[in-house]
Amino acid sequence: VSGSDILVNSSGAKRRDNIYIDDAVAALVCICQKGESGQTYNISSNGEKGNFAAVDEIAQMISAEANACCGLDHLVRVVYKQNEAKRSPGIKLDNTKLKMLGWDLTTSLTDGVRLTIQGILKDGNG
Repeated sequence: VSGSDILVNSSGAKRRDNIYIDDAVAALVCICQKGESGQTYNISSNGEKGNFAAVDEIAQMISAEANACCGLDHLVRVVYKQNEAKRSPGIKLDNTKLKMLGWDLTTSLTDGVRLTIQGILKDGNG
């Protein structure tokens, strides 16, 4: 939101399971209310709603959202320090046990990025 370019080491990073904070908190509350003592629950997107992405892919989303909403006089770019490398597949965590408790992912990665940037702008921290 400050208008600075985003510097990323390389574009070949592993994809990760990303989850918006509201979904993570809702999952914790669901586990506290309905979970079974001694059980383990993965709080994850399991790759749903486009939430399985690498850092460079998230940087592209942030750049696009900043350029669309922040009224900057120039475009925010993603700049890579190194050439593109082969992308590793990454790991998706299985959230089946958590979903069996009634929890479900509600926020896509794109929406999470947009909501985060809007929150920063609203709070005046940009």
